[in-house]
Amino acid sequence: MKIPYISGHELISHLRNEDFSDLPVLVISGLDPEEGRVAAEKMGANDFLAKPIDPDVLIEKVQHLVFNT
Repeated sequence: MKIPYISGHELISHLRNEDFSDLPVLVISGLDPEEGRVAAEKMGANDFLAKPIDPDVLIEKVQHLVFNT
């Protein structure tokens, strides 16, 4: 499922250029893990997670972003 009306890249760009520049961003995508990781990094995301999602890894990544960013 894609975000309607705006791409993930556009959303992150808006966040980084507005008052939310410090907001941690975790990209979750069905892209190839290496391709997705590179794309997320170029977008300015803090981290990347490939689908299918392991709930334990998701929790670990979110906790890291919330408490260490």
